[in-house]
Amino acid sequence: MKRLRNKNWFWGTFFILGAILLGASQLNLISYHFSFWSILATLFLAGTFIESVIMRSIGGTLFSLAFLGILYATPLGITQLVPWTILGIALLLTVGLSIIFHPHRRWVERQQWESWHHHSHPYHHHGGRGVQAERSMKKRFRMIRLK
Repeated sequence: MKRLRNKNWFWGTFFILGAILLGASQLNLISYHFSFWSILATLFLAGTFIESVIMRSIGGTLFSLAFLGILYATPLGITQLVPWTILGIALLLTVGLSIIFHPHRRWVERQQWESWHHHSHPYHHHGGRGVQAERSMKKRFRMIRLK
């Protein structure tokens, strides 16, 4: 429940900032003119970027930045890059960084540990042999992570 409440604050704040940005753009207080749809897309992509960074999602982080780059190619001065090139760069970076950092492997190990711990172990009772088996399994998973 607390996580959901934080998420509501996060998105609510983003939409309020979007409203301020749209109003300032229409009043010519900002030199770049934002349309309603570009602000809406920016809010969504920036929110996705921040959430992906928090969740340590390499693909979500890089592709949200790529789409923001496509959306703001003119002010960024990267109009010579076509959208497919930007998306190709994001794809190659995602694959390369995923190979280096292995985020999926850690997630799978954690899921396997939780699945084993809560459901499939015959000595699930937390007394006697179950605790000993649980400790040895934790040691095995620690050794796997160290490799």
